Amino acid sequence: MNPGLTILIALIVITIKAGSSGQDALITHKVYDDSFDVDQILSAGLGKSYWLPLNTGPAAIDHFQLGVRLLHLFWYDEAAKEFEAARTVEPDFALGYWGEAMCMKQSLWGTENVTAAQAILAHMDANIVDYLVGLRARAYLKAVRVLFAANTTLELRERGYSAEMQIVMNDYPTDPDPAAFYALSLIGMVNSVGGYVSTTEASTLLAAARSILTGAAATFPAYAGILHYTVQAYDYNDLSVAEMGKSPSIQLGFLAPVSNQALHMKSHIFLRFGDWAQVTDSNTNAVAASDTYCARYALGTSCDADNRWHALEWLLYGLINQCKFAQATLLFNRMQPLTRVSGRHSKLSVDTHTRIGSSSDLVSFPPPPLCAPQFVVSDNPGVQKYSYWLYKMFAHLNTVSQLFPAPVPLFAATNTTTSTAITLAPALNVSMDPFQAPHAEAYALMTSVYVAAMSGMRSNDSSMPALVSFTVTSAQARLVMLNATCAAVSTTPPYITQMLPMVMQEVSALGAMYSLKNQCAAGMNGSATTCASWRPQMEAALITQRIIAADKSAPHLKIAPVMSFYGNMLLTMGQDPSSARALFTECLAMLPNQMACVLGMARSSVQLNDLAGARTWYTALKAQAKDGDMLFPGLVEAARYTA
Repeated sequence: MNPGLTILIALIVITIKAGSSGQDALITHKVYDDSFDVDQILSAGLGKSYWLPLNTGPAAIDHFQLGVRLLHLFWYDEAAKEFEAARTVEPDFALGYWGEAMCMKQSLWGTENVTAAQAILAHMDANIVDYLVGLRARAYLKAVRVLFAANTTLELRERGYSAEMQIVMNDYPTDPDPAAFYALSLIGMVNSVGGYVSTTEASTLLAAARSILTGAAATFPAYAGILHYTVQAYDYNDLSVAEMGKSPSIQLGFLAPVSNQALHMKSHIFLRFGDWAQVTDSNTNAVAASDTYCARYALGTSCDADNRWHALEWLLYGLINQCKFAQATLLFNRMQPLTRVSGRHSKLSVDTHTRIGSSSDLVSFPPPPLCAPQFVVSDNPGVQKYSYWLYKMFAHLNTVSQLFPAPVPLFAATNTTTSTAITLAPALNVSMDPFQAPHAEAYALMTSVYVAAMSGMRSNDSSMPALVSFTVTSAQARLVMLNATCAAVSTTPPYITQMLPMVMQEVSALGAMYSLKNQCAAGMNGSATTCASWRPQMEAALITQRIIAADKSAPHLKIAPVMSFYGNMLLTMGQDPSSARALFTECLAMLPNQMACVLGMARSSVQLNDLAGARTWYTALKAQAKDGDMLFPGLVEAARYTA
């Protein structure tokens, strides 16, 4: 590139006819030509770069160094663009192809696109003369070829890649990148969806990763990749382990303030301690970082989607655990339109990866209609991804708020009646992602039943019994179908195969509980046997919840954990407050300061006539939710019991 040429920022807006709908969908991309310099704001906000490729022009180096830093921070779509720019301005630059291929593997997300990576490497082989490739580049290329090798297993690919990166690290001991990539490969094997690592081996691999990262951090304290993987290495349930991640998680955010992921990772550590203020702060900054970058290039909702909307869900989760339901609802409202309107669809942001075990590797796909019909989720992968977040946020918000101040409907509507709020979630395409799709859909269905049953418990409206019955029956039928679909897919993760029957049991229990309202609710005189008839379903669900809680693939953000859900159902029915309190105690041991369980401890103490205990827990709730919505019933009760 001629350094004297003027910087050019080109935005190409391509209009493509959206199928038979006759509507136009806009696709907006930030693109480079040979006169485009790297984004200096982005580059300056990601920490230092130490990798200086030899025999390469300055333009390719700039793009490559930025690409590596983005790759280390899981900003895969933007990293891929930088690597593509590097090999575009320097066609013989093999490491540009290496980096672009590396963007097709997200080991800690359980996603990859092997076909796309193989195509990138094949394109390199067809265009680069082998003898022009330097020794270090050859070592990295050898490793990435193993990672995306054809006709082998996931385990062999991941173990083989890790072994190759260990060789690179040993050959280049003063370079932080081989150490970072090798450590990530070790953490990746522990978390692999292949599930081939035993508990004993996992401990060994994590200890090795932590040791490598500690040594590298001492030499390269300002390297974001090292700090990021250090946080990942300590992101585990054991609080003595998680404690070690606090300091690097804070440093990472200061070092890379323009990266959503760098800012977000602090919340992974502080979530484990139930520090909701830190969770909220971390994700407020993370979402803002994505919004700022994406607005600068007018890239729309698909820009940094994996990081931005993931952080938005975490932000909502932090807010509801501080009883800030009005603020959380605003975030949910921001997510709602994205499942039906996709005005700007970035191909790279959704085709760099698919869930490992999905039916096919997605390389390209048409944009969705600009205005898809309401209550219909598009098969477009980008739009479906938004549905994952929307469905989970719908579940978080309604179950934790306990429908305060009113049920929040899944989709925006002209009214907010109960019947609108319990509209069942449209089905998702499980073949696109056999983890996220069934997980999100199942909990959205359960939440619709929860809204119906709890609304019915609080209402004497004569139409409610039929509405609740219809909702329960419809959700059960959908869950049976979803369970059968997932059972037929050999690559469905074990977590999903256990979670779906558990949710089906919860739905059945909710329906049964509601049917007993007039016989067994607090103050009624139904027989003990009849009034406890809904509980075996929840006891079975509880057993499963305890099993899958230890699954390393289980989501960090628990949607209505059975301990909390079951405990609150007991309190609603005025039954067995002693068992309810034991369930809430177990809930808080799993994740400290879950608001619903703190409140459950207070309410179960009241039902047990333990007023001192109630006062203790209501005081804890007030401290946790000091800036929360003061009309929330739990906080109204807290004010009364602590006066």
